[in-house]
Amino acid sequence: IISDDVNGYLCRNGDISHWVSRIEALLSDKEKRAALGQQARHFAQDNFSTDSMARATVDVYGKAVSSFFNNS
Repeated sequence: IISDDVNGYLCRNGDISHWVSRIEALLSDKEKRAALGQQARHFAQDNFSTDSMARATVDVYGKAVSSFFNNS
């Protein structure tokens, strides 16, 4: 879900200095914060909106029904 330096930052687990450097980078760069936030919002809207979730649910049910009738 997170693409490093596109819609957020990935940090190595347990590497506190890496986390600190990423936080400091965000605190010091307003434009970067805004860009990451905007990309994260677009990703969420595109992938988790009511419409996209409904389409995905219909697709899953459609595949299940198709599989049922093809295997019967």
